[in-house]
Amino acid sequence: MVDASDENMTGERPEAEEVAEEEYIHFGTLEKTARNDEGIAEGVASGNIHKQSADQETLELSAASVAARERHEAILADFESRRKARALSIPTDDGAVRKKLRELGEPMTLFGEKQMERRDRLRMLLAKMDADDGGELAAPEDAEVLTEVPKEPELFYTEGSSDLLRCRGVILESSLRMAAERIAQQKRKREDPDEDEEMETKATLELVKNLSINSSEIGDERPLSACAFSPDGTEVVTSSWSGLCKLWTVGDAKKGLILRAHDERITGVCYHPRAGLDANQPVHIATASADRTARIWSREGKLLQTFK
Repeated sequence: MVDASDENMTGERPEAEEVAEEEYIHFGTLEKTARNDEGIAEGVASGNIHKQSADQETLELSAASVAARERHEAILADFESRRKARALSIPTDDGAVRKKLRELGEPMTLFGEKQMERRDRLRMLLAKMDADDGGELAAPEDAEVLTEVPKEPELFYTEGSSDLLRCRGVILESSLRMAAERIAQQKRKREDPDEDEEMETKATLELVKNLSINSSEIGDERPLSACAFSPDGTEVVTSSWSGLCKLWTVGDAKKGLILRAHDERITGVCYHPRAGLDANQPVHIATASADRTARIWSREGKLLQTFK
């Protein structure tokens, strides 16, 4: 059986179909194409290809297109105006905003207008003026023109005086002494866990309950502010709000020396650590007052020095 697709009944093969020539699409201007193709020039000469000339009449846009373009330009202008308005610096004080509006010849306030709305109105007015002036606003009369950039203050140190060095040395010695006492106390607690300050305080309070008053005296007409016992335990000193400082014997509570130490109330009083123990020690007591002074006194009540 013979396949009809290979040959026909007569045994002759079918003639090959002619292939159509490919058509090329030219991109770009006709001037560049015409350099290599003389047919385009013939088409232009015959009127089949139309080229725009300088004197050729152009078509105008329709009214709808013109309106659309104007709306687009208005939207862009409004967007640019709002962008410039956001960049403007507007005072937050409502009084300053009203003053600026009056300077611009605008109403200070509108009916029902709030502070933030008034600031926004001033912002838009300044932005509109900026756009009308070509992007530049006139500087205020009281504006300060900086010709040089201010330098930031540099950190520097000033050498202290000899008195300051001496005072800091005294503070350092006192701090080291108290730190040594704390360290010694912590060492004692580590070596003797039974040592407990709280328990010792409770024991002292229990001992005080068994004590009775031997004598009593009125210390001063005004409230007493402080008191201290002498290192040898023979006398006690009291101070009061009246500015008086009094020395008392411990045994019979007899009044001894009376000092008009300060004009204001006394806030503290203490003995010298060697008072009563060393006969050659001139300093006996020290007082401090609300008048921001401290004074050192001898055993006889003589003022030795005043600190302010």
